[in-house]
Amino acid sequence: MEVINATRLVAPAPDSQYRLVPCKCGNDQPVYVMGIDGKWRGLCLDCNNETQGFSIQHDAQVNWNKEVAQ
Repeated sequence: MEVINATRLVAPAPDSQYRLVPCKCGNDQPVYVMGIDGKWRGLCLDCNNETQGFSIQHDAQVNWNKEVAQ
C-alpha cells in the first residue's frame, strides 16, 4: 500500500506504551503517520481507516484506541 502525503510512518511495538489496538477490519498492526501538515494520525494500512490529525502523537493514539478501532 502506498501512503500519500506522509512524511513519517511509525509502527509501534505491540508491547510499548504507544500501542494501537487492532482495527475493526482485523488488522492487528495499525501505524502512526505524520502527514505533510505536521499532524499525527493512526492509520490502518489494510482498510485505510484513519483518525483525524493531531499535533501530539499521544492524542492520535487516544483517538484511535477509544474511537476509531472500536
